[in-house]
Amino acid sequence: MRNILLLLAAVMYLSGCANPANLVTADNYRQICSNAEDRNNLKVAEEACYRVIKNIDWAYIGNTSISQQESFSQSYYNLARIERRLGKFDEAEKLFLTSLSFEEKLPTPSQEKIGRRLAELAMLKEQQKKHQDGYEYVKRLFEIGDIYNGNERQTVAIIFYVYSTLMIKDGRESEAKELSAKALTMGFNPSMLNN
Repeated sequence: MRNILLLLAAVMYLSGCANPANLVTADNYRQICSNAEDRNNLKVAEEACYRVIKNIDWAYIGNTSISQQESFSQSYYNLARIERRLGKFDEAEKLFLTSLSFEEKLPTPSQEKIGRRLAELAMLKEQQKKHQDGYEYVKRLFEIGDIYNGNERQTVAIIFYVYSTLMIKDGRESEAKELSAKALTMGFNPSMLNN
């Protein structure tokens, strides 16, 4: 009886901790996903990114730690980017929104990571020709867009410029001017659209 109680106590203790084997497996799949994406092998990347999420889920059964939330946020984001590139827009949107939700619920949310998710959602909506739905993400990104540098800053500036042209077509001139001005202050120039 004593052995059964000790075994039960050990199982209960372990269920509250992350399983290191699953975390190692998740890291391995994360590397496979990244390598496959770099080689533009999106089907392999998709499967590997999906397995990252499953292994994180298994690693943290019964435990909702900050580390798990951060891992889920990044893993859902990575898979969503792959799904968007594969043209699986509905799946991508759900994954981006889930990632954004995880990120926003962290005790100290990263504005940079939140902005990346908002930018992806805005690009996704523009790809679907649903820019009216994407404008809510652009408005939120507008508030934090200045935190980015380098390529990310260029991407955000392009998003603002593209949405400014769409807002003009929708008869929303004041919003369009605001977005266009922001794109220019962030260093936008038309040659960026050719990259």
